[in-house]
Amino acid sequence: MSNKAVKEQVNQVVLDDVSTVYTIKNKRGKVLGEFVFRPSDTQIAERYEEVVKFFDHLQIPDNSYESIRAVEKQVIEKIGYLIGEEAANTFFNIIGPFSLLESGKFFVEEVLEAIAGVIEQEMEIRIKRMRRRVNKYSSKYHK
Repeated sequence: MSNKAVKEQVNQVVLDDVSTVYTIKNKRGKVLGEFVFRPSDTQIAERYEEVVKFFDHLQIPDNSYESIRAVEKQVIEKIGYLIGEEAANTFFNIIGPFSLLESGKFFVEEVLEAIAGVIEQEMEIRIKRMRRRVNKYSSKYHK
């Protein structure tokens, strides 16, 4: 191995950043995109609550195209803040956030519910793994 290759390996730090790639599909199973997300990030709950508060107080203007586009931009930025990447390049290149679904919900509501489900599921899985690991090492003290 050359000295350059060894030097490049020595100067690297590799960490588990708990990121997972999620595929976005429609109801028919067609892949629409993917995004990288860290659902077990300890700060995700705080960001999620902040984003939910934003949506609780969100007023959707009904007067001009420009004002609706400005609010859409804020919504896209908030989802991007929540998942830690540019949401416009993932969810909202599919359809706009205020697009109405058959259910009567806005598309952004569907996105938020999906993200909440991922956070819940991943945290539950990781907490179970952590408990198993702790029990493995502490079980000898509980006899």
